Amino acid sequence: MINLNDHMANKTASPAQAIELIQSLLPEIINSNPNISQVSLDALILVLGNCPFLARWTRRFPEKVIDLLKEDLWQTSSLEDYQKRLQLEVSNLKQKKIGIEESLIHFKYKEIFRICYRDIGLKTPFEIIAKEISLLAQSIVQFSLKEIRKQLNEEWGKLIEIKTGKEMPYTIMAMGKLGGYELNFSSDIDLICFYASDQGIAQKDIHAPSYTAHQYFTKLTQELNQLLSKKQEGGFLYRVDLELRPEGKSGPLVNSIDAMETYYESFGAPWEKQAMIRANYLAGSESLFKKFIKRIHPFVYPKMADFSFLKQLKEMKEKIHQSLSQSNAQGFHVKLGQGGIREIEFFVQSFQLLFGGRLPDLQGTQTLSALSSMVKHQFISSEEAKKLKQAYIFLRTLENRLQQVEEQQVHRLPEDLEELNKLAIRMGYDFHKNEIISKELLNDLEKHRQFVGQRFASLFDTTFGGLAS
Repeated sequence: MINLNDHMANKTASPAQAIELIQSLLPEIINSNPNISQVSLDALILVLGNCPFLARWTRRFPEKVIDLLKEDLWQTSSLEDYQKRLQLEVSNLKQKKIGIEESLIHFKYKEIFRICYRDIGLKTPFEIIAKEISLLAQSIVQFSLKEIRKQLNEEWGKLIEIKTGKEMPYTIMAMGKLGGYELNFSSDIDLICFYASDQGIAQKDIHAPSYTAHQYFTKLTQELNQLLSKKQEGGFLYRVDLELRPEGKSGPLVNSIDAMETYYESFGAPWEKQAMIRANYLAGSESLFKKFIKRIHPFVYPKMADFSFLKQLKEMKEKIHQSLSQSNAQGFHVKLGQGGIREIEFFVQSFQLLFGGRLPDLQGTQTLSALSSMVKHQFISSEEAKKLKQAYIFLRTLENRLQQVEEQQVHRLPEDLEELNKLAIRMGYDFHKNEIISKELLNDLEKHRQFVGQRFASLFDTTFGGLAS
């Protein structure tokens, strides 16, 4: 017997919102899916009561939620699954005279709802959720690139590489959390774009103007960025950050692979070496990506450890702390604060940079996998790795719960007690055990912060420095 389960609604940050929406949806849900389980309905209640932006989306598109509930939402999605669903969504909406841009928005939010349902409702492990968010982004970028390049080819002609006589390869490389398949719910996507050679030309016909490879791929990158980052009535796709490229804002938007290699070999800064740990294939030519990674491997993972990097890392983190202390914003910063996400990432990446050149299994793009390799090589104990993993998952989940409210890039804990209590509820703390449940949340946070802070500080003490000998 299916019921509204007010008890489950009371486990959410907004019980009234959850009950109102479920009451409006339930008749059609049961009509279209008479065998739906109470577990599935309870999971839906948790999403609707904890994610205001998805509650609004549900009011606007109730039929999409009802259709989703007919699917096996326990099933983990692969990249191929996203690609197939995206192609189907675009085809179906095309019949309704809905364009590519709007179709991508529809697809993204339907899939975000699916992922939130699996995350908040079904308690799917963090690592799986982070990968699904990342694969969703990858499927959208890959589809968008194909569409934009097709349009540009129709306008300018194909970019033909003189050496091969074939269409010139172009690659989009994922950096940061996307590169590690660890994206959160409202991340920027950090991209670096490059192409095979400057020896190429695009020309639609003999009467049309011709374009160099750099002109063509600059235009392609601009158009792609505009499509991905454009805000529409129904939302947006992604905030795109292209500033990790060589020379940042002042550098070319896109480079040839030779120019990329020359830059990193001659001018690559320590932070750029660190960033390249998480470089991963995203879209375009995968063989061109592999060629680039092979070329810069000695830059990222030298055989000899350079311990001067630690001094620069310490200075970098001190600048971050100073910037946070000068800000008027209050509340712990989950990402950049002391004992936060960034300190775990920096801790892990330090071992990767220092020892990855002679220990290849330290060279992965994923934080949690690298922790396992660090245990294998006895850099940390299995107990330390366990505590760091628990802290990382706790902090990253906290980051997601902050961002699942309004799909905004929120990293600070709220100061208001009521909002803190709501955050604790979203984190799964039991409201009925303690009316001021934010105390439990803050106590657990402090334990994790203390341990992370201690391990990060150990990078700069004599114990760690002794590993150089």
